[in-house]
Amino acid sequence: MGLICSILQSKDIGNCSNHGISEQFDCVTLTGYGGPFDPAEDRPEVQIKSKNVMGHEYHYAVPVNGKKDGHAGWMMGGCFIYTSDSRFRATFIYPVPLHDRQESPQLNEILSR
Repeated sequence: MGLICSILQSKDIGNCSNHGISEQFDCVTLTGYGGPFDPAEDRPEVQIKSKNVMGHEYHYAVPVNGKKDGHAGWMMGGCFIYTSDSRFRATFIYPVPLHDRQESPQLNEILSR
C-alpha cells in the first residue's frame, strides 16, 4: 500500500531516463509511507532509498522492479516525484529525485569518458 505521486519532468530538457519509468508513466506508487493505494499497471511501485552525501542525508526514489541484468543503475534521469498528501510532506518538504535511469556497460563507459 502506498501514496500516488506525480512524476515531475522538465519541459526544457525533456526526459533523460534512457527509457525509464518516467518516460512511460505520469504517476508512481510510493510504498513504505502509508497510503491506501496498491501499485497498478499504470502506476509502478517505487521506494525511497537514502545515502549520506557530503554530510547530508540524500533521499531518492527507485523502481522496485525493472532492473536489467548487467546494467548500471539506478541513477538520476532528470525527474522528481511529489504529492500533496500530508504523509509525504511529513517526511519530505521538497520533490524527491527519481532514480530510474539505467545504462548498459557500453553506454556507461562512453558517457564516463
